[in-house]
Amino acid sequence: MRKWRSGSAKTFYARPIKKIEYPILIKAMIEDGLNAEITDKGIVWYHGDYQIHTKSVRKVWGLSVHQFRSFQSHIFEKNPFGGYYEGNNYLNE
Repeated sequence: MRKWRSGSAKTFYARPIKKIEYPILIKAMIEDGLNAEITDKGIVWYHGDYQIHTKSVRKVWGLSVHQFRSFQSHIFEKNPFGGYYEGNNYLNE
């Protein structure tokens, strides 16, 4: 599991991720070579040129299903990984 936030990772429950922590997580993902693209089918994850399954991203970054859903909503709202999605075409600028 990647270390991206302070505190113990060994708890009985998943701590909620505050909105102010999203940029920290995104920066750590980008530094690790992870990228997210918004497509017609949802968010597609890439590590370099290789497509990665959502479950693998969750596991590596230590996110619960609920935390990841919330994080994906943030990605849809802010598009922090860059690029421009229009209709059926995803264009990198």
